[in-house]
Amino acid sequence: MTSVDPLRIWLHKDGFLRLCTTKYEKPNVDNYTDTRMHLTNYAINKSSENFVKNNSKDVMYGKGSKRHLEWFKDHIEL
Repeated sequence: MTSVDPLRIWLHKDGFLRLCTTKYEKPNVDNYTDTRMHLTNYAINKSSENFVKNNSKDVMYGKGSKRHLEWFKDHIEL
């Protein structure tokens, strides 16, 4: 990320991303300690009841807690 206003990011052509296991909400006094909502770290999310372990084919097709970058690009319609 090179800028947030305006938002400017650079994406590599290939790679993976990890997703949080709790739906994101703007941080507030009640949820700021919910690390599974605000961090994608594997060590934090792997013990969540919402964590979905991937097999090698799942990462390409939008399944599981780890996704292929191509899935993400399609998801945001790049």
